[in-house]
Formats: sequence, C-alpha cells, structure tokens
Amino acid sequence: MHSLRQGVFPCGREYFPAASEESWTYIASLIDQCDYYLVIVGGRYGSVTSDGVSFTQKEYLYAQSKEIPCIAFTHAKPDELPVKKSEQSEEGRKRLLEFVSLLRKNLCKDWSTPHELGAVVSRSVTQLMKRHPRTGWIPANQAGDPKATEEILALTKKVSELEEELRRARGRPALNVSTLASGEDRVELSINYAVSADAKRNTWTTSEIVARYSGSITVTWDDLFRAIAPRIAPYANDTAIRNGSNALLKDRFPEPEQVLRKGQWVGSVTLTDDSYNVVKVQFSALGLTTIGKERNDDGGTTGVLWRLTEEGATRITHSLAVKKNAQP
Repeated sequence: MHSLRQGVFPCGREYFPAASEESWTYIASLIDQCDYYLVIVGGRYGSVTSDGVSFTQKEYLYAQSKEIPCIAFTHAKPDELPVKKSEQSEEGRKRLLEFVSLLRKNLCKDWSTPHELGAVVSRSVTQLMKRHPRTGWIPANQAGDPKATEEILALTKKVSELEEELRRARGRPALNVSTLASGEDRVELSINYAVSADAKRNTWTTSEIVARYSGSITVTWDDLFRAIAPRIAPYANDTAIRNGSNALLKDRFPEPEQVLRKGQWVGSVTLTDDSYNVVKVQFSALGLTTIGKERNDDGGTTGVLWRLTEEGATRITHSLAVKKNAQP
C-alpha cells in the first residue's frame, strides 16, 4: 500500500511463478514491463539456476542488461541475522558475498531493521524516479501520441542536463584565478585551541579542558584542499568541512611549551569563523567548489552544502591518486 501512495505499482516476486528454468521467460517479460528494478538482500543467496547463479542475481543482471534503472538494498549486518534466515552452506555464503559485492559497485543502500528498510526504500525510489524519469503507467483515456510522449521524456532529460550544467557554471571562477593565492601559496589562519589535563574524580580519572587560547597556523592552500576535498562525496556540510580543516590544523600545530604545564596537552585546535569564511570564499573563487543552500540528494533537510566542481574533482584526483613506481 505504501508504494501505491507513492503513485507506483509494484510487481514483486509474489507475482512470479515458482522459480524454475521454464518460468524464466515469463519472469523476464514482467521485468521488461517495469520502469525500475529494486532488489532487497538479507542473509540468503536464494535458489540457483543451471547457470550457477541465483534467480535473484539473474533477474538483477537481466534488468541491467535492459538498461532499467536498478537499486539494491543490502543488510548492513548479515552476520547478526538468525540462523534460519542465513545461508547454511559455505558455498552459499560465498555466493552471497560475491553478489553483495557486485551490488555495491552500483547504486546500493544499507538497512538494518524492517522499519529502516521501509524508510530508505521510500526515499530512494523517490530520488530514482526524479533522476531517471520513465514512461510509467497511464490510463487509456489519457494516453497521448507516442511521439509526443517521447518528446516529453527527451525534454525532461534535457532539463536535467541543463540543471547540471547550471550547477557546474556556478562553480566556474568569476575572477582571474591567476591573481588569487592557491596551490603552494601559504595562508595564515586564526585558530582557537584548548589545553586539557587529567582530573581525578573519586576512583576514576577523566580529562578536562583547563584553558583556552588563540593563535595562528600557516599552511598552504593545497594542504587545506587535500584535507577537505575527499570529504565531499558528492557533497558535504559545514561540519564535515570544519572537521577536515581542524584535523589538518591539529596535525600541524606546534606544542606551545610556554603555556603547557606538566601533565597538560593540546586537546583540540579549531579554525575561527573568520578564517573559515576566508577558506570558503577562496575555494569558491578558485572554481574548485560550489557552496550553496540546497536540499540533500537523499531527501534530507535543506542546508549549506559544499560540492566539488569538475576542476576541483580533477585537482584532488591528480593530487591524491597513487602513481606507478618509476621503472629503473
């Protein structure tokens, strides 16, 4: 009933005949009529065909071969499932792991409980329909000219492409980047850091902040970009970017011996708001990131999100990708 409220008609396994080689033609014909294919995997691999793969895996591969948009939902902790809901044989468990590995190479979501599964399926189907609009089912009295339908689908796809192009255009630098600091150029950033020490509490010991100070650290723009860019996949909020920046600053921060007493240490180093805003504007001006208020792709709440531009993705790939060792 939940799927009907979303305006879709399910064609589940309950509509299929008993899995057999003879029934495969009918199963394939039903998949051909579907606009989307969803597969949910728990702790079992399922009945195996003469090809040596399960009917479920065969259906998934068939849907992909027909270029039907597919999405998989795999159990996050299959080892914790009851024995009666898990594969009993070593071969079955091996086949299941291989199938899950295959699913995770494409669009795939995890779930742990039936309630969580329902929520993640609902959100994912909505996003899948938005990103890959399909023909769908329509009443006969509303059926139009097939050519007009094809034109509408083509225009819908074009709108999506133009929206993506607009997003990329927003990430292009409006300034002459040759005049901007970047790469190995150094920048001095203002920071706050906390000094901690062990404190005795009855029979146990805990750490407490005993003082807070301000200071500065000088790093390169490339150092900063390498610290935050891998966290943007495909987007990141301010908290994730700050965590990446702070981790770099903590690593580069020299111990201020003049303020530390015996048994004290620097517990945290954080970028000030003013310096964080400088970093935010600089990477946007360089055309490496876009920052804007938008809704998360997974249907979450609206917030300020960072995204890598094509230039930014290329820059971080070239910077962090492991190169082959030089041949002697």
